[in-house]
Amino acid sequence: MMREFKPTRRSVLQGIAGAAICAAPMTRAFAAIGDGITFELDREGGWIHSVVRGQRRHSEKADLPSAMVYASDQQVLHVTHGYVSYLGLPAGAISSYRVDPSGRLQRLTTQGLSLTAISPHHIAISPDGRSIAIAAAGGRVLNMLSVTEENAAGEVIAVHRKLRANIPQEFLFDRDGTLCVDSHRYAMLEGRLARIGG
Repeated sequence: MMREFKPTRRSVLQGIAGAAICAAPMTRAFAAIGDGITFELDREGGWIHSVVRGQRRHSEKADLPSAMVYASDQQVLHVTHGYVSYLGLPAGAISSYRVDPSGRLQRLTTQGLSLTAISPHHIAISPDGRSIAIAAAGGRVLNMLSVTEENAAGEVIAVHRKLRANIPQEFLFDRDGTLCVDSHRYAMLEGRLARIGG
C-alpha cells in the first residue's frame, strides 16, 4: 500500500530551479514539474519515486542516484549515478528517462562520463536545452554532454579538470548560457570547455 508523501516547499523549489542537489549528506532530493508531479531520489535505497498530487505513484529502480534535472521540454528527467566505476572504467554515469503524464518513467539511455569523473553530484541543463553539465567529486571533473533529438543525454563533448571545490555550492547556467560554478564561470569556446571568469 502506498503511503501519502508530502515534500517540503523548500525541496520542491530547489527542484523547480533546476539546480542540482549535492549528493552528501542528504539521502533524498526532489524535483517538480507541472501537473502536480514531483520526483524523489532515494539515494540509500536506489530508487526514483514519482509523487503525484501528494501520493507516491510509481518507483523506478536506479543504481546510486545522486542528482537530477529536467530537460527543457520537461518530458525527460536526467539522473546521475554516483558510480566510482562504470563498465569497468573509473567513471560515473547519467540516465535519461521519459516522463509520461502519470509520472511513470521509461529509461531512454545510460551514458558514461569521462575517465575519473566519478561520484557525480551536480547536474544542470543549459537554457537552450542543448547541453548538460555535470560536476563529479572524484577527480574534481566537470563534464559537458550533448543532448540528443529525444532530449536524452548524449556523449561527453568537453571536459574541464581540477575544479576548485570537490562539491560546489553554486552550480547552474545563467540566462546567457554561461555555467556558474561558485565564483568561476565556464563556456564552450572553439570546441573546448574554458574558464572565462572568476
